[in-house]
Amino acid sequence: MKHILLFFFLVVAICGSGFALTPSSPENNNLISQVRISNPFPNPASVSATFGYFLPLGVNEARIVIRNLTGHIQVIMPLDVAGNRVVLDISKLRNGIYLYTIEVDNQAVVSKRLVVAR
Repeated sequence: MKHILLFFFLVVAICGSGFALTPSSPENNNLISQVRISNPFPNPASVSATFGYFLPLGVNEARIVIRNLTGHIQVIMPLDVAGNRVVLDISKLRNGIYLYTIEVDNQAVVSKRLVVAR
């Protein structure tokens, strides 16, 4: 159990550091700094999780990616750049801890934790 928790904190530290998937320009960094995402509601969740988000003008594409603790992608949900809320179906996910990341224009912005419990 200690190893799993240590791995989890390592993954959170790496994902939360804002690593870039592609090189970014100063203009893109300004847009990225304005991106916001709420904590999921409810959390822990069982069937679905609702996220509120804000994407500034100039963002071309955005998505939420949910990964398990080993880093395997479980769910990818494209976001409407003109929207502000999305409901993700997580009914097929097993009970456990997941990391969700909002990616904007192929750059990871922030990662947070989602707990699935039934």
